[in-house]
Amino acid sequence: MKRPVRLAISDFRFVATALLVAWVVAPALAQQNQSSSDGAVSDWTHHHVIFSNPGALEDAERDGKGEEWRNIVTDPRYRVQWIKRFAARVREEAKDDSRESPDSDRSNR
Repeated sequence: MKRPVRLAISDFRFVATALLVAWVVAPALAQQNQSSSDGAVSDWTHHHVIFSNPGALEDAERDGKGEEWRNIVTDPRYRVQWIKRFAARVREEAKDDSRESPDSDRSNR
């Protein structure tokens, strides 16, 4: 027994509407957590640029290279490289700090 044409058309409209809603809503939901800049993007340019230690701001300003120093340390590629180099050290220091309880610190006073 064949289904009525009217029922097939309503099924098609339902599926088309559901797909349209998903197509419109999905990108909006995907961008909800993009407001902060805490993420670290890494692409092929990060593998071809290696930054040496830019030194201290005071030294750069004394030598007249303060603006160059600021350009280096604000470069997103420099920040990602710094995070990759020092992330393990920062995690270890955080673990050491969390192991020390406030009670043991008070007893040493």
